[in-house]
Amino acid sequence: MRDATAMAALLLPVWVRILGTVVLVLTAGVLASRAARTSGSARPWHGLYALVAAALALMFAANPMTGPGLSPPSLIVLAVAVVGVIAVIGRMVARRRSGGATWPWAIALVDLVILGYIQVPSPDRPIPVCVLFAAYLAVQVVIRATAALRALRSRLPAPERSLVGAAGGPTRDEDTAGAPSGGDAAGGALTGLALAVLALAMLYMISI
Repeated sequence: MRDATAMAALLLPVWVRILGTVVLVLTAGVLASRAARTSGSARPWHGLYALVAAALALMFAANPMTGPGLSPPSLIVLAVAVVGVIAVIGRMVARRRSGGATWPWAIALVDLVILGYIQVPSPDRPIPVCVLFAAYLAVQVVIRATAALRALRSRLPAPERSLVGAAGGPTRDEDTAGAPSGGDAAGGALTGLALAVLALAMLYMISI
């Protein structure tokens, strides 16, 4: 138990926990605000990621690495991931039946699977799976951050008919036509950076 606590202090020091918690709480606020200002499929999509950010903030604050097995905070985050996976699958089925885009929800599904996976104690995680998820998250960080910065520099709204906008989430489609998509450049860039932060946080947790 003493060795586990020492390792936790080394891999997840107090300053990282504090910084991570504050940044992720702010990230959850950005995504929740984005969800409140959008309509249609974009609202639950961004709301889902706000919940993911809150769950990751709980992980950083509670430091579940301090002991073996699943701690109560880890169980809470795992429950969030499982419920999220079920909800996203249901959403994807409904979208497919209605002819709507499912690609953004597929990305969310993978992210939720990873959120659940990182609750597994590090010694019990298969290395090939960790490498695969880490590579996916690293690519996601680069793509989301690049798209967000490009949108901010261009000062142009994200395309409203694409599968994902600069923020990386669903833009206006057939179920949000006539409603504001929240596609302003600054807001989209901020949301994209928030999503990049989430991927980076999961990448850090899966790498330690």
